Amino acid sequence: MARKLGNRNALDDLVMLDRISEENIVKCLQNRYSADEIYTYIGPVLIAVNPFKRIQGCYTEGKIREYRGKKFYELPPHVFALADDTHTQMINKRENQCVIISGESGAGKTETSKLIMKYISAVSGHSKEVQEVKDKMLSSNPILEAFGNAKTIMNNNSSRFGKYMEILFDDGGDPVGGRVTNYLLEKARLVFPGSGERNFHIFYFLTKHASPEEKEAYYLTDGPQSFWYLSQSGTYDVPGIDDGREYKEMREAFHTMGFSSDEVQDVFRTVSIVLWLGNVEFVAAAGETSKVQDAQVLDVCAYLIGVDSKALETALTTNLITAGRQKIRKNNNKLQAEFARDTLAKAIYSKLFDWIVKRINVSIENPGFKGIQIGVLDIYGFEIFGVNSFEQLCINFVNERLQQIFIELTLKAEQEEYASEGIPWKQIKYYDNKPLCELIGGKPGLLSLLDDAVNTGKTDAMWLGDIRNSFKGKKANAVVVASDQFTVRHFAGEVTYHAEGFGIKNKDTLFHDMIVVMQSSNESFVKAHGWKDIVISSGQKKRPPTVSKQFRGQVGKLMKALHQCTPHYIRCIKPNAVKKPNTFELKEVRRQVKYLGLLENVKVRRAGYAFREKFVRFVYRYKCLCPKLNNGRFRGTDAQMCQAICEHIGWRAGDEFLLGKSKIFIQLAASLFLLEDLIERRRNSAAIIIQKAYRRFKNRKKYLILRYKDYRGDYLDFRYNNLVQGLIRQSGRKEDIQFADRSKVAILRGKKSLFGLIRSAFVKEDQFSHRFLLLTDGHLYSFSFAQDEMNKTVVKLYFRVPLNQITGVTLSTYADNYAIIHFAPAARTVDVLQACRRKTELVGLLSIAYNKATSRNLPIKFQNKVTINVSLKSQKPVDISWIRDPSVAPGGQTIKLIRHNVRVHAPPGIPPSRVEPPPKITETDKSVSVRTILLAQFDFEGKDVDELSFKAGNELVMVEPENQGWFKATFNGKTGYVPAEYVKKQPRKKKTEKKGVRGEAKRLGAAIGGVKLKTNKFKKVAAKPKSNWEVVTDESGDTYYYNTVTQQSQWDKPADFSAPSTKKVPMRQKSPWEKVVDGEDVYYYNNDTGKSQWEKPAGFVG
Repeated sequence: MARKLGNRNALDDLVMLDRISEENIVKCLQNRYSADEIYTYIGPVLIAVNPFKRIQGCYTEGKIREYRGKKFYELPPHVFALADDTHTQMINKRENQCVIISGESGAGKTETSKLIMKYISAVSGHSKEVQEVKDKMLSSNPILEAFGNAKTIMNNNSSRFGKYMEILFDDGGDPVGGRVTNYLLEKARLVFPGSGERNFHIFYFLTKHASPEEKEAYYLTDGPQSFWYLSQSGTYDVPGIDDGREYKEMREAFHTMGFSSDEVQDVFRTVSIVLWLGNVEFVAAAGETSKVQDAQVLDVCAYLIGVDSKALETALTTNLITAGRQKIRKNNNKLQAEFARDTLAKAIYSKLFDWIVKRINVSIENPGFKGIQIGVLDIYGFEIFGVNSFEQLCINFVNERLQQIFIELTLKAEQEEYASEGIPWKQIKYYDNKPLCELIGGKPGLLSLLDDAVNTGKTDAMWLGDIRNSFKGKKANAVVVASDQFTVRHFAGEVTYHAEGFGIKNKDTLFHDMIVVMQSSNESFVKAHGWKDIVISSGQKKRPPTVSKQFRGQVGKLMKALHQCTPHYIRCIKPNAVKKPNTFELKEVRRQVKYLGLLENVKVRRAGYAFREKFVRFVYRYKCLCPKLNNGRFRGTDAQMCQAICEHIGWRAGDEFLLGKSKIFIQLAASLFLLEDLIERRRNSAAIIIQKAYRRFKNRKKYLILRYKDYRGDYLDFRYNNLVQGLIRQSGRKEDIQFADRSKVAILRGKKSLFGLIRSAFVKEDQFSHRFLLLTDGHLYSFSFAQDEMNKTVVKLYFRVPLNQITGVTLSTYADNYAIIHFAPAARTVDVLQACRRKTELVGLLSIAYNKATSRNLPIKFQNKVTINVSLKSQKPVDISWIRDPSVAPGGQTIKLIRHNVRVHAPPGIPPSRVEPPPKITETDKSVSVRTILLAQFDFEGKDVDELSFKAGNELVMVEPENQGWFKATFNGKTGYVPAEYVKKQPRKKKTEKKGVRGEAKRLGAAIGGVKLKTNKFKKVAAKPKSNWEVVTDESGDTYYYNTVTQQSQWDKPADFSAPSTKKVPMRQKSPWEKVVDGEDVYYYNNDTGKSQWEKPAGFVG
């Protein structure tokens, strides 16, 4: 449901307007704009009005978390809502998506595309590989904006090229790569930026903020005002753009993208070449010739390019013409030389820009990728300048095609779909710009006629004549031709184009001499930028493709790619023509609302259906909601299944939904959200059932194992290890594994000689060896795994001892894991001191296996001091002793090697005389008032699923104490987290004094001055209360009142509590139970049976 911002003309969704008209649409946008609400919906289409300022809190990380995972209409309109819907649909439907951002130049398309990228980056995975891909994707923007964006009259950061960014995703929805496609860089700006505008940003970055060493190396020390290509516009700075900061971000982006230092320096060298070429001036010479005015400037250009200065001058001042088999060198006059210079500069910069795009793609592409993707289209907006030329016609042609896609996929396609599906529908008229697209890009069309004029050598005036002759009659109203200009009635308004220069810009052909000069350079950038790949053939008859032909081919591929995706639209609107914040010009906005077709879009959306889907896909997704379809007995068509699902949730055909021929149509978006909520609950319920079944299986398996087999034995699953099985087979007979676990063996050297003591000061000989201990029914093994010379894993055997050659085991009387296994001399191994975490099980199983193998009992000694020999060749005794050390944590032990003595420090363990209390059973306290109450001080809206929402004054019950600024509490039947600063702990109510004969006697005795009361042999015992309240005494001895009807509890005595009747019964004899206080725990111990329990025994008398 749309929200209102104070009046009925400021709705979230224009579809919800009471009266649909252009005036009401503009008024609604104005009201929202004045409240800094710059986003508005038309169904799934997002309208974005450029605020020309930073709106505080609009694009923060918190805002991203707020919109993540929410339904499209659940929160106010926002670019993050559309980005989340795009990402979610891609994952759920496994379909390619695209975001088409359209609008005039200066409407905010570039910033909007960056916000889309920012959101997708924030909500996707954060593994090292994924983060690297995201960093590279985001770093492509500063680089491309530096080389492809410029200040224009309409926009301070206008994209002077088209960009389609494709983000590639894996099955989990995480980006794994990307691809950038660029369209028609505005090269004319390079040599002639308009008055009040700037050239591409990179030129100002370098000339103002490059390091002193770089400026000196590339002759850029004099600043931007010293270069003709920059100074002719008279503008060097842009309000709101910090060239220094942008330059630093660009340098960091180069590093992130993996550009090498040499590549970056080649880029800067190429930029410097372009600037110095612009400073090459010519003067007229005798006849129709020209010459370079300042040779030093030409020498700088030649040095930077890496070519001969004379060869470069020849290429600029002359032109080699091929006529048949003859070659004639023609001199260029001053204008022709300047044209040749500008052509070369544009070619160098254009190839640099193309190389940068290719280099970015090398860094972010994922070769062989087959998956899903999201495309973000950021392309130049519709333009109307004072002087419009070839570039503006191409730019406006792209915008016409984008408008055509919008019409086809929203207005036209939607109405045609209703008709084809048999859905009742009244046709709504709309403006279709397809004829105008054919007028510009068709055959014959303005661009195709221009290609013919270029190929046949016609002038611009002759081309205008061809236009006049070709578009007579019906199309005459679409294009009006004058003497040196023509006017086209675009969907955004009339634009007058000056024909002069169209042919030259469309041809854009490099002269033969220029190519030869560039190819003569040995600089690395010449080869990298593709100059060496240009093939010059003297007998070549096929003409190179014109700029318009290449551009139309690119646009055709773009339209094909967009048609293969599910589109999402953002229509950007510029509120004023002067780029001022808080300024809303009604006339300017009304014009854009009209040509964008927003009125027709609102009408179609309001009369149509919010959601439609094919029967089979609808059934596949929502089948789980209808039990009738899940029992396997339903037999029917996909349409009948759709109807069964809708009827099961209470929908009626014709109201909430309609069935077409192949699709189901749902009237309201709220109905779709209900479906998604139901399926989410169903999935959660199913997940809980699966988890419960798995946990039951897992725990049942665990306790069955414990029931039928006390110990596992083979804790390392060596029965499945081929290397270990091969080791066992070496004994010559089949053996069964009884026990396998890790062990830590102390490597002992024994008492040392004088030389040995000196040597041990430098070489550590006493150490530990981590091994595997394996017991079979025939042998005891000690081994480890190692790598051989071929880098293969092999078994390193320390000993294999038959069980009959084991002479005994020594253990300490303490709670440690160390044991000494003694061997007979025939075993050819020394006694070992080793630690095993399952020592008791090892000794037990060894004793059983030893008895079976020898028919004797294994000698086991418990003593805390023993001496063993650690050498087979001579006597090297080592004294081993165990020490009880309270500082050692339970379950652990430490060993200290002091010369030839070994001391094992063991924990105290459990005293043998201690009576262990029974395990405490935690029960839910029925008394709410006994728990701590958290009183809400302020309103709080939970952002995550595990956060509770509440209002000031609400009472919440604390479940867990504060931890890192959050309480865990319950409220309205839900359990979650609440911020500590939003609530205040309420003190518990004072507990009532415990009742009882002794307590009452003490109170009365104190009241009458310490008189000692006699205790008779009878006491008062409470009978069953007559009211709904009863007295409850919990396990800690506290008494409170519990209502059996309302299930409420409280400390204070209720007003309607009727005192129980009493009767005298004989006093019981002294109970064998005794109350034991162990720290904070209190339990009861029976002196007769030796049993203990938490609950107060029935016969206990304190």
